[in-house]
Amino acid sequence: MQISLLSREQITEIYNTKMKYDFPPMELKPLQRILDAYDKNLYECYALLKDSDSSDEILGYAYFVKMDNHYLFDYFAVTKDKRNGGLGSTFLGLLRQKFADSDSVIGEVEDPDYAENEEDRNLQTRRLNFYLRNGYINTGIKVVMFDVDYIVLEMDLGKNHDSDTIARLYEAHYKAMLPEEMYNQKVKIKNALES
Repeated sequence: MQISLLSREQITEIYNTKMKYDFPPMELKPLQRILDAYDKNLYECYALLKDSDSSDEILGYAYFVKMDNHYLFDYFAVTKDKRNGGLGSTFLGLLRQKFADSDSVIGEVEDPDYAENEEDRNLQTRRLNFYLRNGYINTGIKVVMFDVDYIVLEMDLGKNHDSDTIARLYEAHYKAMLPEEMYNQKVKIKNALES
């Protein structure tokens, strides 16, 4: 397996053919916002590919907000027909190698404590545990973004940050991506003690 940086055209194709089906509408940014950030060098996107030179089949994709040498994990998915075979863990491992020299990589996962029902709670707990098993650390920061509750995680690169630093990084990433009024209305950062 290998990872490959995506072009603007590939980002658009993946958005239209995969992301619209892999993520609920309330979690999916408009494509133009992603492309605008990409054009400003504030966004990087990667695909998981087979090693074979003859195949450019995308097995998964990961989208990141970029700010200097800090990254926010924005979207991550393995292609629907390739799930539950260990590719997600392989992909995260390759990304961890890719970002080993980064100052930070943070991301969020839905908070199971706010699930609407037991089925959602089980799914969200499995997702959280997946990231924790694959080298992510719970930062103690929780956020409410666009009315969805999340736990903020940090990729363990051996230079973990305190919760105040994580909160500042998280805020800076989203302020770079969202108009100020939208950020003020739709993003609330809290620490675990406030939840």
